[in-house]
Amino acid sequence: YLDGVGSAGSCVFCPAGTYAPEAGGLNASVCLACPASSISNPGSKNLTDCICTAGYEGVDEAVCASGVGRTNLARPGDASALEISGTHENRIDWRKNWANDGSLAQVLSNDGFWLSFNGDTDHWLRVDMGQSYTVGDVWIWTRHDCCEQANTDGAQVLVGDGPTFNDAANVVCSTVDWATHGPDLSNGRASKLQCGPGVSGRYVFAYSTNQLAIREIEIYEPCGACKACDAGTFKPANGSGLCLPCDPGSFLNRTGGTACAACPANTNSLMGSDESTDCICNIGF
Repeated sequence: YLDGVGSAGSCVFCPAGTYAPEAGGLNASVCLACPASSISNPGSKNLTDCICTAGYEGVDEAVCASGVGRTNLARPGDASALEISGTHENRIDWRKNWANDGSLAQVLSNDGFWLSFNGDTDHWLRVDMGQSYTVGDVWIWTRHDCCEQANTDGAQVLVGDGPTFNDAANVVCSTVDWATHGPDLSNGRASKLQCGPGVSGRYVFAYSTNQLAIREIEIYEPCGACKACDAGTFKPANGSGLCLPCDPGSFLNRTGGTACAACPANTNSLMGSDESTDCICNIGF
């Protein structure tokens, strides 16, 4: 960015821990902070230049895009996580539990998805994640036998700690725009809606004033967010690598560790031990 005014100014690097994705910056405000628990070199240009600090690991972009290795916060298989707008609560052919059963199967035109249409002014499905999370993206599949646009276009995803869709505590994370998301939805793929930075809460709503059909909903924390190493694992340096299990004969009883502690003399432990009590006496002691 430009440090100074006119010919007296000169371009300087954004500081470590930030990045600037656009050229021509006029002041330090163009330097965006790296996500929590990550760092970058001075002069970094892209979010991907932010790497996890020691004791933290991230997920690379290819893995993020596929969903493999990410935790689905919609609690798949747990129907108690879901609540829906009332008119179709008891319909056996459009059951709410199909929206998070972990399956994309739709055998007929009246099973495998939840649908709300005529009779309600507000159509919504609420996912209770059990606690507050920062939400990065929400993936929505709709029915694929017909009416994809009518069942999704203009639908909103709201996130917050308010238990009702219109609670002031909830904010709009993203909106289904058919021009952008239609090619995926009309071909049986997910609409992958991304939330802005810092969107968090316990509840995620899919909401529409028209009608809404959801074959499956998946909710994820921000893609690539750095996560503290679990107890029993460690990462000794900044970088894109993953956390490593503690070697045999050592343990680590906290998260975010950069090194494991050695077991006491004449004791040993298994790989990945997470408590000092995992260190047991050697034979003969």
